[in-house]
Amino acid sequence: MDLSTLSTYPNLLLAWNRINAGSNTSYKNNFRHLYHAYQLSFELNLRDLRRRIRDQIYQPHSPLRVYYPKTSGLQRPISFLSIEDQIVLQAIANIFTRKIRQKRAPLEGKSVFSNLLLSKGAIFTTKDWTVGCGALRSKLRASFKYGNRWIAAFDLSAFFDTISHDLLLKVIAPRGGSQGLTEFCNRCFRVWSSASSSSQFSHGIPQGPTASYLLAETVMLSIDQQIAERGSYSRYVDDILLMANDELNLRRTIVVLDKLCRDLGLIPRADKTKIRKLNRIGEIDDFVIPLERYYQSITRRPLEEAYSKKLVIGALNKSRRKIENKSYFRYAFFRAPRSNYLLRTAIRLWPKHPEHSDVFSFYFLKYSKSKPIVDYCTDQLLSDPPYDFICGELWKHLARLATSAQMERLIDLAIKTSKMSKSRPASCMGSLIFLCAAEANGLGAFSKFVRWKDESIVQAQLGPHILLKAQSGQTIATSYLARSSADPGLSLTQGFIYWKVKPLSIVQNLNDSHPILESVYESAGLIPSRQRPDPDPIKKLISKRFNLPKWQHWHDLLGAEYGHAHHLLSLAEIYYSAHPTPWLAHQDSFNDILFRKFVDHLVFHNAPGVIPTTDRNGDLIPYGGLLNDQRFTAIYPYLASNLRDPHVRRNSLPTSHPYDKKTQAESKPLKKGEQKSIRNKLSDAYQEIMNECQRLGI
Repeated sequence: MDLSTLSTYPNLLLAWNRINAGSNTSYKNNFRHLYHAYQLSFELNLRDLRRRIRDQIYQPHSPLRVYYPKTSGLQRPISFLSIEDQIVLQAIANIFTRKIRQKRAPLEGKSVFSNLLLSKGAIFTTKDWTVGCGALRSKLRASFKYGNRWIAAFDLSAFFDTISHDLLLKVIAPRGGSQGLTEFCNRCFRVWSSASSSSQFSHGIPQGPTASYLLAETVMLSIDQQIAERGSYSRYVDDILLMANDELNLRRTIVVLDKLCRDLGLIPRADKTKIRKLNRIGEIDDFVIPLERYYQSITRRPLEEAYSKKLVIGALNKSRRKIENKSYFRYAFFRAPRSNYLLRTAIRLWPKHPEHSDVFSFYFLKYSKSKPIVDYCTDQLLSDPPYDFICGELWKHLARLATSAQMERLIDLAIKTSKMSKSRPASCMGSLIFLCAAEANGLGAFSKFVRWKDESIVQAQLGPHILLKAQSGQTIATSYLARSSADPGLSLTQGFIYWKVKPLSIVQNLNDSHPILESVYESAGLIPSRQRPDPDPIKKLISKRFNLPKWQHWHDLLGAEYGHAHHLLSLAEIYYSAHPTPWLAHQDSFNDILFRKFVDHLVFHNAPGVIPTTDRNGDLIPYGGLLNDQRFTAIYPYLASNLRDPHVRRNSLPTSHPYDKKTQAESKPLKKGEQKSIRNKLSDAYQEIMNECQRLGI
């Protein structure tokens, strides 16, 4: 196994697909805009990444470390990696997983319950966490019934930060292996071990990416194999439960486990190792691993307000001032609708329970206007709370919700905070997002503070918030395009499209920019194509994606809107495979143009079904209203229905609205099964339009 094994295109492609399919939603939410931009030309991007790894010119970047509050009052470090470093880390994890798969298989679901592996080439690397959780509970209960009434909880301190790089490398190269591969991996691990390039370590892997959990499993394998033979041993990541039929046998196992961990450089936590005799089987639940440490609850079906309130009250103590049942509380708040009672509860409890900041911040996102939230965030920031992560979230909510008058009060504090990128990175990013929003509200050219940030990851987080139509925004874009990291330039992609700003109107050429930006911008239609253009690319795109004949008259139908329609359809096609949600958003925008031009031709030919597409003032009538106009639906019922259903679903996507306008349910991303159904409806719609145009003589 050598460096070429790591850098094969199939391995890098698998890494990219696994990143997109990962279950670490809260981490990935910070990088969605970068993933979407990278996807525009992912094949070319991955081949360029492969070339740089193969030629040994690839350079990893130091991560940005954001600290998340824990129940103990301490903090958990989350490492923000550049998008290419995320791919490389996952590609390394692919190799490690392949190496241990056979040895680990006999332990999965019996002694090891975290990160249960799927088949070798599966895009989803591991089974759903609920599978491992259910198997763990069953194992503990079965052990109790077999007479193991003594239980011990064994925890490791700073687990991810203490993992030795040498131990990791011995997994894939027990006898030294390929020098090129081990040197490359070791160099990456050292850079990712610290947020500072001047203080790198020989231990520690970044928390946040799912790849790190897979690497951690490889380190624990030798312990799993040795301790599993001694009795009832159960492990979920770094949380270990031991059971035995008497206290003496249990303590013997703890002694052996303690030594094995220390031999690997891992540090057991004496304060968290507790031994207890179980009197009844229900007491096992007190020891079950707190899975909220690893996974954010998935927001599936929303709850009714009354039921949410009941769950929240049941999760609190009698005085309702403290959270006792964390699982119920998180479950309820992640799925709860807007509610005055729940909002007051969130505002009251957040300062007392900083470990649930993700829950409270997520709940605040349900509100597009809220004076109580603005007042709370303002008061908290002025009191200078100790947790950097919380301050960052408060600034972001104020950027969304505060009025110009409310913002003015905090401008000076935001400017001061924006200069703390090294000591308080989350606060810095949040305050810069706030300053960009203040500039958009006409309060001043505050986005200039973004330009001077040394950390490319900080700049990349701010890209979507930069006002690119303004001169200050274009000055920032110039500095972004000169960075050695791709992330700042990638973060501008959607902004360039939205503001209709061309990169080459800002810089003369992209020769000094990261090599993949040219491919991304070309795929997005932001710079001229280097290939000879197809005279009718829509014909090819529609035919390929919707399995329709190659119709020759798209130019005739779309007229002057052909270029705009092609741009939207191209973006939809790029997103189709990996990102169904933005696919539908762009496809529906294409449908909007197509429908209006089709109606124009009905008008020109004096055909039935004519309806106005603009109002008395010349403003466009909303597309949804056009699809419901009975004068059109009476003549073209199937066409209207096949276009209306995708449009209705588009309006309930998170990229369109946070809530469904009719049901008030939380918006959900588009699933693959829905995508296939919508594609079939659109295929029928496009075929009907082509048939009708042929009948009209177009």
